[in-house]
Amino acid sequence: VKAAKTPKPVVLTLFINWAIKPFTMYLIASFFLGYLFKGFLPGTEIVKTGQEVELWRSYISGAILLGIAPCTAMVLMWSYLAKGNDGLTLVMVAINSLTMLVLYAPLGGLLLGVNAMPIPWQTILLSVMIYVALPLVAGYFSRKWIIKSRGLEWFNAKFLHRLTPISI
Repeated sequence: VKAAKTPKPVVLTLFINWAIKPFTMYLIASFFLGYLFKGFLPGTEIVKTGQEVELWRSYISGAILLGIAPCTAMVLMWSYLAKGNDGLTLVMVAINSLTMLVLYAPLGGLLLGVNAMPIPWQTILLSVMIYVALPLVAGYFSRKWIIKSRGLEWFNAKFLHRLTPISI
């Protein structure tokens, strides 16, 4: 609840994760993989669309896809180790995960297109649905089902106690 009263950190995180970081990763990857170390990545490959693509472009594409995705898993651990605000961290991770559902595919399509890498946006969208949306929906409904069948007290005292070591 307190996290909603301080929107500046959340807005700053969203801005950095979606307006700065992907483009910075693209520029860094393009410089190192497309210019500085391009000679170490000779050759081409045939992608699923049948097009022949330089190997260095594939590596840049991998860096782009990593650079677009905001880190959500380890942020909670880093915040805990730094004795940060757990509530605010949880809100930021949740908002970034929800934002990823909307922005990852279009931003990925844009930057991969700039890199001249022929990856269909449907492929990126499917990946987001499998790795972000599906776990989100499964978690939501399993939580509702467990609380309905066992109760909130059991969920908090027993289930989360067993789940926490596994989820970290």
